[in-house]
Amino acid sequence: MGEQAAPNLVVVTSLVSVGPNVVLIVADDMGYGDFGCFNRGASQTPTLDQLVAEGTCLTQHYSASPVCAPARASLLTGRYPHRTGAIDTLEHRGLDRIALRERTLGDVMRAAGYTTGLVGKWHNGALDSRFHPNQRGFDEFAGFSGGWSRYWDWQLDRNGSLSKGDGRYLTDVFTNEAIAFIRRHRDERFFLYLAYSAPTTRSRRRTMTLHPSPRPAGLRVQSVPSTG
Repeated sequence: MGEQAAPNLVVVTSLVSVGPNVVLIVADDMGYGDFGCFNRGASQTPTLDQLVAEGTCLTQHYSASPVCAPARASLLTGRYPHRTGAIDTLEHRGLDRIALRERTLGDVMRAAGYTTGLVGKWHNGALDSRFHPNQRGFDEFAGFSGGWSRYWDWQLDRNGSLSKGDGRYLTDVFTNEAIAFIRRHRDERFFLYLAYSAPTTRSRRRTMTLHPSPRPAGLRVQSVPSTG
């Protein structure tokens, strides 16, 4: 990390030049103990439990920051938060912004020939168009640029154009946008950063009982095999 982290991202460019499509999914404020497989069934997360069972489960992970925007900035740059410029969540003061001198994961993947997309929460530059996701390495963006959004009465930014909510639940909207992105680019290499705003409690969430939905036709989920 530190001074060596940014050059390390350049190495990724050559590694992914012939690599697979990548979907990076991030949940907001979801803890280790929120998974059913880790809390003795206190919650029901069957799909996530399946990924844990069939894929690679890391037993130790440490966020670069205890608060949102700096942690996201580190994830997207591979650098300590204070080096990225994003040192707090206060978007109205510009403290959530990834400095323009930094290269994001979107920048690196696009340079490697990938179509890049961001669906969901950005929170790394909300009130200045220079910091909009479309200017930070993402060809397509559908979500919100600030730190929070209502789950029902939402407003969606699609590549700089705003549209009001249509009565759907925001988490479902993000899922549908992600599926649409994958289908649009299924015949080319793509990198999708899917950043849900759930399950954070900052705004009202859906309180109804949820039932697993059937997987959309034509989509296949493949876990990363464990190497030991």
